[in-house]
Amino acid sequence: MAMYGIKKQSGLEEILALTHQAVQMLENEAYDEIDSLMNRRQEVMDQITAWDAQEDATLVEAERKRLLPLLEEILEYDRKLTDLIEIRKQEAAQAMQKLKISRKLNHSYQRSYSNQDGYYIDQTIGSRRR
Repeated sequence: MAMYGIKKQSGLEEILALTHQAVQMLENEAYDEIDSLMNRRQEVMDQITAWDAQEDATLVEAERKRLLPLLEEILEYDRKLTDLIEIRKQEAAQAMQKLKISRKLNHSYQRSYSNQDGYYIDQTIGSRRR
């Protein structure tokens, strides 16, 4: 196996590990390091693409066939990741909608009891000072 094959396999294994970590973080709702994981994952993918561009097409195809099980596993985790991202996105949208409704209700509640004309609610007609 050529140096290219070793580097590509190592890169794909790192992508798999990073994708697996991202899935676990989303499942546990630990969002702190998601961006850095996704950025690192993209860097590794870009590096693999650059390696592929430098090699002969027949070698690239041979390595793709050899690494197909690993690529399929990455694809499986990538689908899980995409599904989880969509779920979390929908949950965030629902939470934002609930917050918007709550804010609207709170605002309308406060407005209905505010004194807009200067007349105080605790005064009666007969108790006005002259």
